[in-house]
Amino acid sequence: MNNIVFLIFVAIRKMLFRLLFYRKWNLAKKSYFMLNDESVSKSDVENFVHKQLNRILSSAVQNSSYYSSFASSKLKINTFPIVNKAIMTEHKQAFVNKHVSFFNKFVFNTGGSTGVPFQFFVSRLCGYVDAWHQRFHHELACYQNGDKIFAVDGVAIPNNKRDRGEYWVYDSISQSPYGSLHYSALSLTPQVLNAIIEDWNIRKPAILRGYPSAFAEIADYMLDNGIKICFGLKAVILTAENIYKYQQDKIRKAFGVPVYGQYGHSEKCIYAFTEANSLVYKCSPFYGLVEILDDEDKPVSIGEVGRVIVTSFYNDAMFFIRYDTGDLAEYGGEDEKGYVLLNRIVGRTQDFVFDLKRQQINITALIFGQHFKSFAHIRKWQILQREYGKVQILIIKDTLYSKEDETELYEKFSVLNIELQIQYVEHIELSPRGKYRFVRMMIPKDV
Repeated sequence: MNNIVFLIFVAIRKMLFRLLFYRKWNLAKKSYFMLNDESVSKSDVENFVHKQLNRILSSAVQNSSYYSSFASSKLKINTFPIVNKAIMTEHKQAFVNKHVSFFNKFVFNTGGSTGVPFQFFVSRLCGYVDAWHQRFHHELACYQNGDKIFAVDGVAIPNNKRDRGEYWVYDSISQSPYGSLHYSALSLTPQVLNAIIEDWNIRKPAILRGYPSAFAEIADYMLDNGIKICFGLKAVILTAENIYKYQQDKIRKAFGVPVYGQYGHSEKCIYAFTEANSLVYKCSPFYGLVEILDDEDKPVSIGEVGRVIVTSFYNDAMFFIRYDTGDLAEYGGEDEKGYVLLNRIVGRTQDFVFDLKRQQINITALIFGQHFKSFAHIRKWQILQREYGKVQILIIKDTLYSKEDETELYEKFSVLNIELQIQYVEHIELSPRGKYRFVRMMIPKDV
C-alpha cells in the first residue's frame, strides 16, 4: 500500500512540474526529434552547435563572475580555459548563475570514480534534455510504450525489505528514462541473484540497464548454473562504468539479447551511446560539445587517447565550459553527420600506478594496451597500491584460469620494475554507490 501511495505521489509531482515547465519540456524534446531525424545533415548539426555554443558562452560571460572578464563580442570556445572538479569546487559560486531561480535547478552530489565529493547545480532544462536522450536510446533498443525498464545500480535496500527477500525498490510509475524498479548491485550473493532473476521472470521487463560489472556478475552466475531468461527481454543497456569487451560478450551470451552502451555524467554535459554490441560511442551534438585533448590541451588525432573535455549547452544554472571529466577516450573522428566518435572509453586520468622510482605508469597502457591473454579467464579484478613499486591484484578466477595466466601477470609487471602480489578472492569491494573501481590508489599522501 505504501509503495502505491509513493508511486502515485511521484507521478502527480512529475505531471505538475511538466505542466509548470511545459515550454522547457518541449524545448528539450527538440533534441529528441533531431536525434531521430534522418534528414538532419552535417551542416544542420554544425549550425545547431554554433548557435547553442554562442548562447551558453554569452550567458556565462553575462551571468557568472568566473567568466565576466571575457569580451562578449569575441566568444570562441578555444579561448576559454580548461576547468576541472577541483577548480569548480574551490570557486563554486563564481560558476553559479544567481539569476536562475530555485525551481529551475537541482543540487547534485557526485564522488565520481575518485571518491572526491563534488556538489553542483544542474538546470531543469538539462534534466529534460537528458530524459529525452534516454528515451531515444531506449527506442534504439526497440523500446515501445508500455515496455518495462528495470535498473541494476547502487540503490540501498532497506533492512525490512531485505528480510523479506526483496532486493529492489520502486522509483516511479513511469518506465522512462531510468526505469521503475531498481535492483541493488551492492551485494550480489547467490541468494540475492536467485531472488532478482526470479523476480525478472515474474515481472518480465523488456529492457534492463545498469552497471557493467554487476551485469557481468549476474551473467557469470547464469552461465555457471545454466539459468536462462524466460521472458521477452529486448536489450541490456550498460552505463555508469567502463565497459570491457569480455563483459559485453558474456552478458550477450547469458541474456541472449543485444547489449548497448551509454556514457554520461551527473554533470549532464555529455551523452554518448553505442549501437547494438558495439563499443564505439556516438556523442550527441544536441546535448553538449565534446573535445578530446592531449596533456597540452591540443586536439588529439584519430586513434589517439586523450582527455574527455565537455561543455554543457543547457546548464545555465552553473556553467560547465570546457570541463575536464577526468575520463580518457580514444578519439574516432566524426561520422557523416558530424557526431564525435569515441572508439572506446579507456579509463580515468587517475588510473595509474607508481614504480619504485615513483614514476607514474598509466594503467590503461599497462593493462589494456598489452592485451593480456589472461583477461579472458578473469571474472573480475582490482589493482591496489599501498606503497611505491608494489602492487596487489585481487582476482576472481574464471573456470579456465590457469598457472599460465598467473605467470603472464607476474612477467608483465616485473618488466616495469613493479613487485606484484596476487590474491585470489571470492568478492571485490564496491564503492559506497555500488560501483566497481578498477584501480584503488592507497598510498598515504605524506609518504
